[in-house]
Amino acid sequence: MKEGISILIAAYRAEKYIEECINSITTTTPHEILIGVDGCRKTYNVIKKKQSDRIKIYNKEINTGAYDTWNMLIPKASFNHVLIFAADDIMIDGFLDNAISELNNFDFMHIRCKTFSDNADDDGHIWIADGVILIRTEVIMSVNGYQRWQCSADTELKLRLIHHGYLNKASNSVGFKYRRHHNSLSSTCNLETGKGSDIRNYYRKIIDDKIERNVFPDPTDGVSSHFSKGSD
Repeated sequence: MKEGISILIAAYRAEKYIEECINSITTTTPHEILIGVDGCRKTYNVIKKKQSDRIKIYNKEINTGAYDTWNMLIPKASFNHVLIFAADDIMIDGFLDNAISELNNFDFMHIRCKTFSDNADDDGHIWIADGVILIRTEVIMSVNGYQRWQCSADTELKLRLIHHGYLNKASNSVGFKYRRHHNSLSSTCNLETGKGSDIRNYYRKIIDDKIERNVFPDPTDGVSSHFSKGSD
């Protein structure tokens, strides 16, 4: 594989944000942007004109979830590093220029982010995201990518990689801005109560159980698949 970064973006109802996301990815490092449109015609119609040698767009007719979409994109990567990224977030200018050297001898790196919202009511909390990682392509392929869970498959992937002995670190600098909005998956209703809360709590209970039993099943044996009709 070529030295550089394949940036993998899973996009569902991201028509309001996807162009800003793409335009924020600025780097002199050899790279490509692979976008999987997850069954959303509005999003596809917004970005289909951006198809180029550097930006490759794959349109799925049916929405099967972000993790399925990233799994579809992983084998298509041309470079020896993969960056998992979200379609509604914003890359901080120049972050990728030093990302590979910062990764150094580690196998994958979690990226620090700063939260923000369109309504400017966020305090700009800085945290380390499970969902956005820079990882060696051969490493994520060796574990068959994500399990097909609706949420928290990123946390499970991290723990599975550590379980298999892969080395990880957190980025030294803030790499992107994480957009908080009402369509964020983590802000949807709880599966148990049906009320608004963080849906990831449900899946973390399952992950904790797997850690306790030291069980990490094959990705095709995931807890639940997320299938729905594509949006208009």
